[in-house]
Amino acid sequence: MTDADDTSSDSPLLYVEATNSGYENQLLRLIHASGCGNCAQIRMDSPAPQIEWVETDQVGTNGSGKFEMQVNGNQFNIAPRLFDNSGFQNAYEFAHTWLNPSTLLTISASTTSATMNAIKIANTISSAGAQPGIAWSNTPGSITSARISSASGSGHANSILAFEVADASKVLLERARFDVNGDFGIGTTSPWGRLSVKGTSTDPAFVVASSSGSQMLTIGGLSNTIMELFANTGTKLLSAVSETVTLLGTWDFSGATVKMHTYPAFSYSTSTAWTGSTTIPLGPAYTAENWAGVKCFTDTGTLWINFNDGTNKTSHLQASTTVNAIALSSNNTFTASEKRYVEIGNPASSPTKISCTVDKIINN
Repeated sequence: MTDADDTSSDSPLLYVEATNSGYENQLLRLIHASGCGNCAQIRMDSPAPQIEWVETDQVGTNGSGKFEMQVNGNQFNIAPRLFDNSGFQNAYEFAHTWLNPSTLLTISASTTSATMNAIKIANTISSAGAQPGIAWSNTPGSITSARISSASGSGHANSILAFEVADASKVLLERARFDVNGDFGIGTTSPWGRLSVKGTSTDPAFVVASSSGSQMLTIGGLSNTIMELFANTGTKLLSAVSETVTLLGTWDFSGATVKMHTYPAFSYSTSTAWTGSTTIPLGPAYTAENWAGVKCFTDTGTLWINFNDGTNKTSHLQASTTVNAIALSSNNTFTASEKRYVEIGNPASSPTKISCTVDKIINN
């Protein structure tokens, strides 16, 4: 061993060469005689420590077959030589954990390729059930919290990509997957469409909420509920249970705002012929609403009626034994919790009964 034997311009202090190509014949072997868990067998002290590997049958004018490992500040780098052999470019950068870096491992590539892999997980044996992947674990909690994996399946023609998350018992469960057809399933391992979502006994399959967190739409709910639709106010507009759909009111999709029409009714009767004028409370408005019109009839004769909040009155309309629809256009809106009244009076031909149905609109 001598540096004089080297004819290169590097002039190493130690030069070791062997011609025996036997597999078990090492060029250099270090043996530590005593047990020492944290003792270093090789240590390099330098302002910029680095080791370079050169595969001699690949050496040429470019950077093929040349890699370097180096320490740079608080990072440990593995770097291949650039193609033009002008220097190294870091491909893998490892940081000290105790420095609390934002990234522990950085994999860099300078490429224009759309198909180059920064990381590739390969299974070297043929197994239809093999599903190698990447896992997240918490050692103090003795839990693998999440895992992403892939299997090629039977005949390597049934590939899947699976996403697993641990449950409260620290057991990994598959939560979603892409199948061989590109279909994505949540809560199911057999998606039946481009997006398939399967609910549970406690969670609906799909929920749309407002900015305040209120449910607006649920699909695949509890107790055999297929779908429920709610207004901004929380009022349920539609409920589909099993094969029965209950549509509450009438929907108007003609404008930019969806309108729901409901049709509450009331009746009033006297034991003797009507005289004078009577004001009847109808209860407060539960939510903001607009009364678009009303249909009424009497048992005999005519009556004049209007609707009001105690101060502001709608236009007066005359009810008779013939049902007719009257549009309401003024003072016909009520805010949430506002009191509502109907005023009935000026009888003719001694009516004793009146019944009305209101066309009430709730904007959503």
